[in-house]
Amino acid sequence: MPAESPDVSVPNPVALVGGGPLGFPKPLRRVVPGCLVVAALLAQGQVAEGQVAEGQVAEGQLAQGQPARGSAPAALRQVSLDLSAPGDCATAAELEARVQRRSTELSIVPAPAPHAVTVRIAPTAEGRLRATLLVEQPGEPAYRRAILADGCDEALEAIAFMIAVALDLTEVAPAAAEPDPPPPDEAPPETTPSSALVPFVGAGVQALGAATPRLLVGPELSGGVEWLRASPWSPTARLTVGWATRGDLQAEGGVAEFVLLAGTLELCPLQARSGAFSLRPCAFGTLGRLRATGSRTLEPQSASRPWWVLGGSVLLTWEPLSRLRLTAAARAGAIGVRDTFEFEPHVFHRVPAWAPSAGIAAEVRFP
Repeated sequence: MPAESPDVSVPNPVALVGGGPLGFPKPLRRVVPGCLVVAALLAQGQVAEGQVAEGQVAEGQLAQGQPARGSAPAALRQVSLDLSAPGDCATAAELEARVQRRSTELSIVPAPAPHAVTVRIAPTAEGRLRATLLVEQPGEPAYRRAILADGCDEALEAIAFMIAVALDLTEVAPAAAEPDPPPPDEAPPETTPSSALVPFVGAGVQALGAATPRLLVGPELSGGVEWLRASPWSPTARLTVGWATRGDLQAEGGVAEFVLLAGTLELCPLQARSGAFSLRPCAFGTLGRLRATGSRTLEPQSASRPWWVLGGSVLLTWEPLSRLRLTAAARAGAIGVRDTFEFEPHVFHRVPAWAPSAGIAAEVRFP
């Protein structure tokens, strides 16, 4: 199997032919595609080099990428397309439309098909997009390419051109010319950013202070929904449920054990994103029960008390993959019920006015 080509930073618009970049300035966009067609015909052996030198290539071949007059029309090539990309980036239908604008000899059909195309688009840690292409054809080695792009439109244009080059060298056509920009006194049309409601679930560990003389540590489950938008206004609702315990707390007069079962709801209206990282300020509320048990004392007792906290939090998220992320939470809030714990007559803990807590969880997003 041939080795995968290294990542190439792609200007806009751009196409890769044989692993090398070809960037076209806008004024030349209608001229350069003819050169691409000649190169494609030479690659397939349908035009001799002497024909190009002597001007014997039919005008239709250069202008439209068609075989010379008199050639029999080729049958449509059936191609299956498998695309995986972030939900707000691209769909298979969008990529199919771009491919068919560049080629009239390809027919996109459900798998399985004689020709299989696999495209993967995922964000990088630097905030760009990495697009990989695999084209499998009967009796030919696999065609593999990889590019780096600054946006979804740029990645799709490059991938569509490479698919046309790999599967239909005689039919590579330039993309439709971009419309002229509006006059300076005319405001450009407004565009609506793509958005989607995306659920997620996860699991992690939490640590809580103030409820007991020492930190309570235990597991937690998380879940929620976020509104993905290309805007700072990207609301998120996140619910965590955790259980934490601390035993063998030595105090004057006996031994204390604490168990806290509580759930926390966080509402985060805003988001600041930089590459694979995002930061969300939130408001939260925690509600649960705190159980305290005394032992090794003259009169062992246990009691269950309500526990609730209101305050603010910050969520820091790192997304190494398009559907996997790590979320760290830091919280501080006012305690609603402030109890005192003692082995009479010795008080060993008074609940303060503020409670800090933190947690980290691995979460999976659903498309």
